[in-house]
Amino acid sequence: MADRWSEWEQTFRALACAREAHDDCPHLFGIRISGAFNPRVLHLGLGATMCRCSCHSTCPVAPGGKQMTVPWKVWWASCTCPGADQARRRMEDAGVEFADPRELWEKAKRDSAARNEAFRSARDRAAGRSRDEVREIYLAELRSRGLPMPSFDVVDATVDLIMGNPLSSARLISEGLIETGKLLHGVFKIFRQSTGH
Repeated sequence: MADRWSEWEQTFRALACAREAHDDCPHLFGIRISGAFNPRVLHLGLGATMCRCSCHSTCPVAPGGKQMTVPWKVWWASCTCPGADQARRRMEDAGVEFADPRELWEKAKRDSAARNEAFRSARDRAAGRSRDEVREIYLAELRSRGLPMPSFDVVDATVDLIMGNPLSSARLISEGLIETGKLLHGVFKIFRQSTGH
């Protein structure tokens, strides 16, 4: 079994270490995103999979035993390996940001609740109003909650929904799902370019 683990460790070597260019290795092998969906709980794990080469043994973020990952912020703040600074600079230049998934989830929940409140408030005030008036009411509700202004298409679809026409909202949701897929693909592409994977 020990031989099997050694083989497995060799699999998780960054490209620089595999090429014996240890001074260029960022200690970062890849990313790990794991999640489980339960209607009551959404748990997302986002971490840095570490290169298992022995040249990283003195790094403070070298995982011990059979641990393969560390949190992103830990790698970003604490990795002392020679290639880490260069990898961090490339990621900064590419606009890659690492946030705690829990923080992002909490912010998304707060923003979603505020948008729902703005929608309900605008809907309650929409009776007998023109489309332009409903639009201004909705935008004022968003501003009063400190929310960013959505695109014209999103505002337009939301006003249609407030006024009882759900079709443009359904179209916008499907387009949004497509754009989200493209965005995720772009993020992974940037990550691969910045880490050499």
